Amino acid sequence: MDSFGDSALPQLQKRGLYKKSIESLADAIETISENVQFNSINEIMVPPALSSHQQRVIIRTLCAQSRDKDVDNTVFLIDGMSNRHLKLPRLNDRPKFVTDALRVTMVLTTVQIGEINGANKFSNYDYPGIQNVFSHDSSYILSLFLDGLLKLRAMPSCLTVVLDSAPNNKSYAIIGGMGVILSKIRPVQKIVLLYPSTGHTHLSVDGHFGTLSQSLGNTELMDPTDLISFLENNSSVKDVNAYPTVYDFTGIQERMDKIQNLCSNSQIILSKDEDAFRQTITLLNQKTRKVGITINNNDPTDPHVTILQYLKESGYPTGRIPKNPIIK
Repeated sequence: MDSFGDSALPQLQKRGLYKKSIESLADAIETISENVQFNSINEIMVPPALSSHQQRVIIRTLCAQSRDKDVDNTVFLIDGMSNRHLKLPRLNDRPKFVTDALRVTMVLTTVQIGEINGANKFSNYDYPGIQNVFSHDSSYILSLFLDGLLKLRAMPSCLTVVLDSAPNNKSYAIIGGMGVILSKIRPVQKIVLLYPSTGHTHLSVDGHFGTLSQSLGNTELMDPTDLISFLENNSSVKDVNAYPTVYDFTGIQERMDKIQNLCSNSQIILSKDEDAFRQTITLLNQKTRKVGITINNNDPTDPHVTILQYLKESGYPTGRIPKNPIIK
């Protein structure tokens, strides 16, 4: 924006590309100022007369400039694909002597990152490997999460990580490792661990595995190199890393105070904010009552009783004072 006041601007305007960029930026700012409004509940409104592309550009620009908690958040989903489709060699007409005992079982873990709110606004990073070469324990999951963080263009203040309830995901090592990551990365203020109910979810990462299974179809794969090439050429895969760096996080558990039944929760929040609990309690106390203020007939200072007594003493037919509601 400082370039608008640059003394050399008249000379630079002679360059076609520079002039076009400045004009495009000015047009975008003018469009935003003319069309973006706030409704009565302080939400952004964009007139429907604008094209859907213009609306998306405007909202995306405003979200990129916002530090609102709903926007300043990146979601990670980490899960493994069933190895039923990943046994090599994979042949359309497999000879009978090539039994499963002779085939190499591959494993595939996907780190799915959603940086933009909305459907289909995520990127899939696949990590294939030979079964039992890497121990798929908590350290492996944390290492893939760290590698996924390196893929981000910008670091948010909140990271939400969605995992299934497998023992290697719901462990003190995961919680401790996430705590170390939180303490070391300055921009990140909070990490939320979410564990959906077992057997009752079909998340977007499962949809990615379904897409891969369908794409495999009648594809023949002879060795792990063929599988890596297949993934690299698949449009739903952003990047493939067959040799990730795996760190050992097991020693963290020795330095942790293990709270009983902590891993039985479906949501665990790690925060740097020392006042996080106090803020949560304040927000809870600000919520409206589900049932109105209870009338205490025995309290002479109760405003409801006082008004009824005044009306009764003044000769107005007040009827009976209502009984206290029974809440079950």
